[in-house]
Amino acid sequence: MSRMFDKYIDEWKSIVNSSSSRRGNGCIKLRTYTIYSKGNYLKPVIPGRLGASLHIFSEKGATIHSNIINKVIPSIQAATSPIVLLWFDTCEISKKDGRYSDIIKYPYQSIEQTLTEYRAVKDRILQNNPSATVIAIECSYFSLYRWNQSRGFNYNTQTTQLYKDIDLKLKSAINYYNQQLSYFNRNILAPHIAQDQIISSKQRKRSRTQNKISFKSLFDGIHPRRPISRLWIHRMVKLARNLRNPQ
Repeated sequence: MSRMFDKYIDEWKSIVNSSSSRRGNGCIKLRTYTIYSKGNYLKPVIPGRLGASLHIFSEKGATIHSNIINKVIPSIQAATSPIVLLWFDTCEISKKDGRYSDIIKYPYQSIEQTLTEYRAVKDRILQNNPSATVIAIECSYFSLYRWNQSRGFNYNTQTTQLYKDIDLKLKSAINYYNQQLSYFNRNILAPHIAQDQIISSKQRKRSRTQNKISFKSLFDGIHPRRPISRLWIHRMVKLARNLRNPQ
C-alpha cells in the first residue's frame, strides 16, 4: 500500500479515536444527510454505529438538477435539526460521449448555474425544515484522461496531450468551483475534500501556488477507493460533531 493510503488510514484512525473518546459517542444521535452522485462508493464504509445517523442518498450520474432532491426532502422534513451535505461534482462539468467522457463546452457557465441551483435547493430545504443546516461539499479532483483509459480508450501521442490539457482545464475549473462553494458555506468550516488529493505545492514568483494532484486514491480517475472513502465519511462525521459541539 502506498504512503498516500497509509496517510489516509492514519488520519481516519485518528478521527475515529477522537470521535469515540467523546461523551455520548460524538454525533451518533445526529441526523446527517449526504446527497452525493457517487454515494454508492461511500455507503459500504459507513461504520455500523453510524448507520442510524448518517444517511447517504445517491443516484448514478446525478446532478443538482436531478430528481434526487425531491426524494430526499421528505426525510429531511421529518428530522430534528438535520445537517444536509450537498455534494455534486463530476457530472456538473463533464459529459459522457458514448463509452468515454469529456469536459463540457462551458464549464464555468455550468458552475454558475449549479451555484444558483445550490442556493435554490438550500432555500427549499430551509422552507421545509427551518432547523436544518445546509452545507456544500467541495468537488474532488478527477481525471478524464485516467477515466477514459480505464474504459479502454486507445491513446496516441496527440490524444494523450489533448486529455492531459483537458485535465488541466478541469483542475482550474474545480479550483474555481471550490472557491465559490466556500462562499456558499460562509462561516462554516466545511471539510476540504480536494485537499486530500494534493501531494505537493509550489509557490512561483508572480504566480499562484501550483498544486500537484495525485489520482491514486481514485481507482478509475473518478470514483474513490475505500481508504479515501473512509476518510471522507469521517470528515463528514467530524463536521457534524463540530457543528453540534463547537469548540
